[in-house]
Amino acid sequence: MKRKLSATLIILLVFLQAYALQKDIRDSVLSLQHFPSQIDQRVDTLNEWAWKSRNDEPQKGLDYANWALVLSEKHKYTKGLADAESRLGTLSLRFDRVEEALNHFRHCANLRYQQGDSLGATNVRQQIALCYRMLREFSEGMKEWVAVLTYLENHGDSLHLARAYNGYGLFQLEAKEWEMAKNYFQKGLEIAERGKFQPHLAELQTNMSNYYYYRNQLDSAIYFLELASAYWHEEGSLQKEAMHAINKGNVYQELGDLGNAERQFRIALSNYQKLELPGAQMETWFNLGRNYELKKQMDSAKSCFEQAIELAEANNLAWLIRELLPQIAEFYHQQNESEYAFELMRRYTEVRDSLFTLEKNQQKAELESEFELQKSRKDLELAAQRNAQQRKENHLMALIGASLGLLLLISGIAFWLFYQRQQTRIRLDEERLLKKDQEISLNGARAMLNGQEKERKRMASELHDSLGNLLATLRLQYDRLHDRLEKHPQMPDEVLTKMDYLLDETTSEVRRISHNMQSGVLNQFGFVKAVENLCDALESSGKIKVQLITAGWEKPLEKNLETSLFRIIQELTTNVIKHAQASFIKLTLIQKEKEVILEIKDNGKGFDQDDPESGIGLTNIRSRTQVLNGTLTLKSEPGNGVEVRLRIPLKQVKNDE
Repeated sequence: MKRKLSATLIILLVFLQAYALQKDIRDSVLSLQHFPSQIDQRVDTLNEWAWKSRNDEPQKGLDYANWALVLSEKHKYTKGLADAESRLGTLSLRFDRVEEALNHFRHCANLRYQQGDSLGATNVRQQIALCYRMLREFSEGMKEWVAVLTYLENHGDSLHLARAYNGYGLFQLEAKEWEMAKNYFQKGLEIAERGKFQPHLAELQTNMSNYYYYRNQLDSAIYFLELASAYWHEEGSLQKEAMHAINKGNVYQELGDLGNAERQFRIALSNYQKLELPGAQMETWFNLGRNYELKKQMDSAKSCFEQAIELAEANNLAWLIRELLPQIAEFYHQQNESEYAFELMRRYTEVRDSLFTLEKNQQKAELESEFELQKSRKDLELAAQRNAQQRKENHLMALIGASLGLLLLISGIAFWLFYQRQQTRIRLDEERLLKKDQEISLNGARAMLNGQEKERKRMASELHDSLGNLLATLRLQYDRLHDRLEKHPQMPDEVLTKMDYLLDETTSEVRRISHNMQSGVLNQFGFVKAVENLCDALESSGKIKVQLITAGWEKPLEKNLETSLFRIIQELTTNVIKHAQASFIKLTLIQKEKEVILEIKDNGKGFDQDDPESGIGLTNIRSRTQVLNGTLTLKSEPGNGVEVRLRIPLKQVKNDE
């Protein structure tokens, strides 16, 4: 009798657990009192959690919304599916995944129309237009706005129409359609004033001030900023009031009214200190320092900049350090405090490199996490199906046992043994899933560490490629100076002048590397101009002549390809200067329809190609060529110089990208 009672209790416990527990994606298990058992309530709860997590924990919000999406699709819950798509669109924008957000909003709008919710679909289409604006696809965005405004002008209420006019005005402002933007801002202002929609009225006034600012009508910009600021002051919104004070301070600076600008920055600083927002305080201290710099009050400017630096380092505001520290360093450099300026740039470089590595690893980890998440969902669904099947089998066994009255005891024992085996299997499945989750976490950590190591190697290669050429040229000038000093004790001015120039160039190159490790001439004037400048720099040493031949460069290449080719040329010329003892370089660059040909020859001492010690330069060049799917041909023998030819296919590079 006790065994029968135990078996019955265990069966009852299994059924209770089946309805009481649900697996949460991030937090393992959610209890019944916080997680409804009905599918529609469960989906609505997940969507609500996703929305509440959008600002503070966006990754967790994505997990909730994805789980709501899976459940809605499985149980054909259209409203929950539409809400989940909307949440996923909003949260994707938080991670700057604009194309993903666009797809989610499109699905959401279609579902709203299927539900007969035209107003809801129209509101979602405003988000679609926002995505197109962020993607700079203004023609597609215009189509969405035409549909939105057509519907709202015929069916919408005043509040929705005012908000739509504000959004469409921002769209036109981004497209630099100035008068169109002004027209719709004015329409929105009229509706908001009539309806007394004060928060929206303040937003429209702020955007109208932006229009006048872009049109350089600064007095009008100040006027609308004052209107909006007055409302937020009355509402007691310290943060909104501070933001408008910053904008007013910037406009007053443009007008040359530095006294009013200082007062506005002080108002903003006071509010941000009350709100205990260190990041905003740092930016405001920086703006205040710039204002003092314009007023030629350098001591006050230094004090403000020191406050900004202290706040940034005390609160680990790495992104603000990356944005503002170079400008502060430049200020100290202009004040002839070069050592402190150099120290600030060193800090900036450390923070920038760490942020770059973190961003790359975070992107990779997010992609891997999304992949593993999809796999986990499928595993969870399969496990749930198996468990449901096992429970059905348990029910069947219980019914058979109940119908066999004379064999009740034997059937009960058999069922008990079968049930125990099933419980063991279920427990093993749960342990396996838990182990897989742990493996996913470990793989994510390993991927992050591997990404950090690869980034360190990438930066080492960039430094070798970029600075090697300038430093090798500087070595040539130094050798020339040494030779002439032996013959003429008096210091030659012309050599000193060139060495001074090269030192300036080296300093500029260090600054260039600290600004995203890209060539300024390459970005501004193109590949051929950058190569010409490189050749001019080499010839300025006076010890080597460079002949540059180009053909077919009417159209630019992809930026990544141009950068890689430029780095290869830098490495090749550096090798010539360092190792070849050459007096002449011939550089040929030809762009054809399907390939780029790069050829460099020198009249140096050459080397034995069978010698395994080919140097880091050739190793780097071969690596870069392989990445570009190109081929490298090398010809050299002692006493006859070196000839290097590279062929880079254009179609393969584009497809890979």
